[in-house]
Amino acid sequence: MEVCNLPRGRGKTTYLVYRSHITRTPILCMNQIHAKTIKDTANRLDISIPDPITASEYVRDYINTKSKKKPDKVLVDEALFVLGQVLETNVDTVTFTEYDDYNERYN
Repeated sequence: MEVCNLPRGRGKTTYLVYRSHITRTPILCMNQIHAKTIKDTANRLDISIPDPITASEYVRDYINTKSKKKPDKVLVDEALFVLGQVLETNVDTVTFTEYDDYNERYN
């Protein structure tokens, strides 16, 4: 897992849009307004990406009803807000573990 931690307005979403275009991986985002911003960014850059998935769509389609096949992986924009949406609470603190280390330790 890669963590992209930059100040506001420094290109995190643009970076994810490029990454989504290259890998064909959907971006998980906060809400429809955020999804529109992501699509607009892709259009401005003249690149195609899979449709962004909002946190509520993810819960509805892949957790609650399992009506669709869950993506193998997602890119997450504004992870703290997305996590808060999915958990339906404010997130106070998060920790991150490097993905390879996690697999060694817990699998």
